[in-house]
Amino acid sequence: MSAATPQGKPGGGGGGGGGGGAGAAPVPAIVLLSAKVTAGNAVHAQGLGTTLTNGSDLDATFTWDFGDASGAYNTLQGFNAAHIYDVPGAYKIKLTVTDKLGKTASTTVKVTVGTDTRKSIYISNAGNDANSGATPSAPIRTIARANALLSSNSKLLFDRGETYDLATGVLVSTQNVVIGAYGDAGQPQPVLRRASGSTLFELLKMASTASNVTIQDVALDTDTPLVLDKTGAPRGLTAAGQNIAIRNCTFKNVSDGVNAMAGPKGLLVENDVAPDDTSVRGYFLWAQGSDIVVLGNTCPNSTREHDLRIGGADRVLAAFNTFANIDRTALGDSQDIAKGTFTLQKGSFWTIDHNTVNAGPIGVGPLGGADGVGDPSARAKWVVVENNKVTGNFIGVVAGVEHVAIHDNVVWRDGLDAFNIRPIDKTTDSGGNPVYADRNAYDVSIINNTAFNNSNNGKFLYMTDPSAAGQITLTGNLYVAPNLETGYNQNSVVYVGSSDLTSFAKVNGNIWSIPAKVFWVAGAEMYVWTFWSDANGYLTAEQWNALPQVGDDVFYNVTLAAGTYQATVNGVTAGARLT
Repeated sequence: MSAATPQGKPGGGGGGGGGGGAGAAPVPAIVLLSAKVTAGNAVHAQGLGTTLTNGSDLDATFTWDFGDASGAYNTLQGFNAAHIYDVPGAYKIKLTVTDKLGKTASTTVKVTVGTDTRKSIYISNAGNDANSGATPSAPIRTIARANALLSSNSKLLFDRGETYDLATGVLVSTQNVVIGAYGDAGQPQPVLRRASGSTLFELLKMASTASNVTIQDVALDTDTPLVLDKTGAPRGLTAAGQNIAIRNCTFKNVSDGVNAMAGPKGLLVENDVAPDDTSVRGYFLWAQGSDIVVLGNTCPNSTREHDLRIGGADRVLAAFNTFANIDRTALGDSQDIAKGTFTLQKGSFWTIDHNTVNAGPIGVGPLGGADGVGDPSARAKWVVVENNKVTGNFIGVVAGVEHVAIHDNVVWRDGLDAFNIRPIDKTTDSGGNPVYADRNAYDVSIINNTAFNNSNNGKFLYMTDPSAAGQITLTGNLYVAPNLETGYNQNSVVYVGSSDLTSFAKVNGNIWSIPAKVFWVAGAEMYVWTFWSDANGYLTAEQWNALPQVGDDVFYNVTLAAGTYQATVNGVTAGARLT
């Protein structure tokens, strides 16, 4: 095997093969960032030390139970996970691993959650820096005084219903710290806003020495709400250090909501909200570092960038988020185009699970073209995209992906492709040499997905060029396209920009729509050719099923009841198994 062809992990998980022979159950293993925290801090866990003898990490399921039934997100699925315990006590975290053959095993580990004994520092616009800040009746007034008092084992609490104009940002450089709110719970979150005329770059900043920090229940805003370019607003939070949690916060008119370019180890972003289409100008979250968990957040748009972008991170779980990235150019902002919701570029072991995407694509793969020339070795490895609902856009992969499983997603997209693969980046240097000569799409599975298309135009899968041989698996998918017309505009159920299906390891058990109308070539349903358009590229259902890589695909016009995503036709069951 050439150096350009990636190797799979032997035996799957980090523990390698062995351990019981063929058919043996997994041997789960849990690694904690810390087994002891104070109530209100996060606990991070990952399961990549698990030994698998059947399949790999990609086709195994890692299910977490944090033993805290009253807590938010007590059960999660992914290579890694995180949880905040608000009630002190002893808990057991349980990891259940199910392998490719359905064999299951579990293990547990104990965590200790200590009582919150942090000292409180109260701050109010009605306060006085001569006060101690130790009680709500004697608050301090300024951020400068707050930064001087904020030490390890302390809480800085802002008065609800107030707005704080900041010329200086809040700095956290110590351990076991909470930034939050106090006062009447019926009042709005306290607002930390950049002061008019200030050049403040970030409202809240963590130093690399920070650890066990929770930021919660505050709103972050700017003095320039009408400037929609990302340079016109301050950054909400800069995350650094270890075990940082940001929950129940509001991002109003900021560049980045959370920027993790400093590479924290252990970052939880949970239940945070960007309320408006112009609230975020850069990234809701720029993710770098390791052990990053993104749960239950809402972001309806970024005016200039992507919602979540992974720019170099290992072990990321993003689940139960509601993201969109819309085109607002018709509203007068010529720069606000529909970029990505999840843009997953560089790193390894990511799970994108149970998210709702209302506009903007989910894209997997490193930065390419002219923008990526400075980092041609970048790769996206070991990625699972599962159980997501995507409306109005696609799920795609590009050159530089290795080991990607896209399964059990539902996509509603009229007129265009629901899934796409772009395995070759043809960018060249000034001498005409390929910049990304060793990039391709390796080990990509598109399994048990459902796509709906009510237009005359479109396709389930669009693959621009051939990948390396035997790297694509396409099984168990369902395409419901009752109005599709083929024979023009590249319309087909599956479009493959190659002379054959050599790129595919297996195509089987899919249920594809029969076109409502066929033009140009009788029976045209699939297209397999090196370019558009040539009549030789169109294949009938019979010709498609006769190809050596194809097993038994079914062509049938399925009608599904609302909320149903699977169908069975002629003994073949296909479509998303949403769990």
